[in-house]
Amino acid sequence: MQTDELEVLRGNTLIRMPMTTRYARSWHSRLRGLLGTSYEESRSAQLILEPCRLIHTHGMRYSLDVAFIDRQGVVLGTIQQVEPGHTFAGPAGTHAVIERPTQRSAWLCRGDRIVLERAMKRPVIGEDWR
Repeated sequence: MQTDELEVLRGNTLIRMPMTTRYARSWHSRLRGLLGTSYEESRSAQLILEPCRLIHTHGMRYSLDVAFIDRQGVVLGTIQQVEPGHTFAGPAGTHAVIERPTQRSAWLCRGDRIVLERAMKRPVIGEDWR
């Protein structure tokens, strides 16, 4: 499994998000996302789904924080504390989605820029990141 810390530019400041970052690029791994995981096993991880514009929390056991990212790595919008049983489409231009179990720690903000060469350019891990 290939993992990284997520690097984010907020204005001129580089922020390293200390959570493990995993990647879902195959159809199956994007469809599955964090489904079937427990909060305890997923709380220290965030998942990048690429390409992806639409997310669902049907069948989830916990709420999620979600960020919609364009091809340049700019955060177009975020939703926090998405409860199970919902579906959301990203704003126009969404290319990828970052999900994590809802937490009190800082989350991405609209306008942040994900450092793409470290995040969204990783090779496909396989059908399942777990």
